[in-house]
Amino acid sequence: MKSVLEILLFLLLPVIISAQPTAGTTGLLNIPTAEMQRDGTFLFGGNYLPEVMTPELFSYDTGNYYLNITFLPFCEVNYRLTLLEIDDTGGHNQDRSFALRCRILKERGYLPAFVIGGNDVYTSSSGRGNQYFGQLYAVATKGVKWKACHISATLGYYSDAFQRDQRSGLFGGVAFSPGFFNPLSLMAEYDEKAFNAGISLFLFNHLYLQAFAYDLNYFCGGVQYKIYLRK
Repeated sequence: MKSVLEILLFLLLPVIISAQPTAGTTGLLNIPTAEMQRDGTFLFGGNYLPEVMTPELFSYDTGNYYLNITFLPFCEVNYRLTLLEIDDTGGHNQDRSFALRCRILKERGYLPAFVIGGNDVYTSSSGRGNQYFGQLYAVATKGVKWKACHISATLGYYSDAFQRDQRSGLFGGVAFSPGFFNPLSLMAEYDEKAFNAGISLFLFNHLYLQAFAYDLNYFCGGVQYKIYLRK
């Protein structure tokens, strides 16, 4: 019986604990962090998004799904599709967006990791009129270990570079993984508009589950699967 429990615990322990924001890139709940996936990591997944989290165009609850790859140790690229209702007859479309993250500094000693990135960074339309999720940001993250627990703190800034910027200003958050069960993470953040709190679980080194309360009131959740293309 003891051997079975040890095997199960080994399967549950992740190589890297990392969360995802609702954009489908590396982060906490609804904010990015300066953590990076390891080189050759491929992610795919989706999120449920309540109306209150979306731009003015979205007068309804919706969802997104995405593909994400870290093809260098310092560069992460994401392709996301968000479901749109185009008329009152129930017709649907999808808003397509690209995200890019680049690590400028790697965490070492007392220095935090530092990343610059953007969501919805490209559009084929003139005037950037359909960059509904357009954001540029700079973010720093520092992690520490304490009695087998892992604690990380993040602080960043959204710029107002895009016409349709959804956020502009400071954001930040913290994550805590208990020493007795590292795959579990408890997170709290301020995303420049709302305070959010939630939980994530990383199982079998591949499956990531997340649920949180946006503005401490509205449910949001997501699921992600992780594949390592390089050993």
